[in-house]
Amino acid sequence: MRFALVALLLTTPLAAQDTTRPMAENAAYRLSLWATVIPAAAATTIMVVQGSGGDFAGPNFLGSVGLFVGPSMGYFSAGLGGRGLKGLGIRVGLAAATGMAAFAVCGMDCTEGQSKYDAANVIMLGGAGLIVVSAIYDISHLRQNLRRRAERATNRLSLTPTYEGAGRAGLRIRLAF
Repeated sequence: MRFALVALLLTTPLAAQDTTRPMAENAAYRLSLWATVIPAAAATTIMVVQGSGGDFAGPNFLGSVGLFVGPSMGYFSAGLGGRGLKGLGIRVGLAAATGMAAFAVCGMDCTEGQSKYDAANVIMLGGAGLIVVSAIYDISHLRQNLRRRAERATNRLSLTPTYEGAGRAGLRIRLAF
């Protein structure tokens, strides 16, 4: 019985330790930056090489993945998945709202040369600009969010069971802030 109590008291603090190490601040920033820039640059290069007669479905998809998912990659890898999903949701919501607003202005039978067509293009360009601003914001605030999480992680209460021999068990309380 005593052996079981000693084993429990010794293994509990070891099991309670966090063995997952989040990605370093700079590594997460670089991942977020390059996961955005590389797909967007590749998509732009493909579009320029193809010219106006090419099929833009592939480059559009590649650029969209870069702009929508790329900034969140650093958050996911650093253990801030909720914040990464929040940024991704904001960008997807902006794209949906932009598309719906352009459709509301132009409708199904809109052709080039109409004033409605030009207004829909202005709405689409404004929405695309907001998506780019959201991506830049997420990338630029990644380090700050990681520092804030690290500060919150150091402020905590730790309870560790102890055994001092001769049947004396106790509880060690550690408050760090």
